Amino acid sequence: VLLLDLDLVLVLVLVVLVLVLVLVLVLVVVVEVEVVGMMGFEFPLLLFV
Repeated sequence: VLLLDLDLVLVLVLVVLVLVLVLVLVLVVVVEVEVVGMMGFEFPLLLFV
């Protein structure tokens, strides 16, 4: 049971890490697109992020 629990914990940790990485990549792409598209909103976006 302990081994199964450890495996489940490891899988959950990996899934969370992958989700976090994906979210970070999406935020970076969105910020880059906004900065390139609208230079005026560059600083507010950086402040909110």
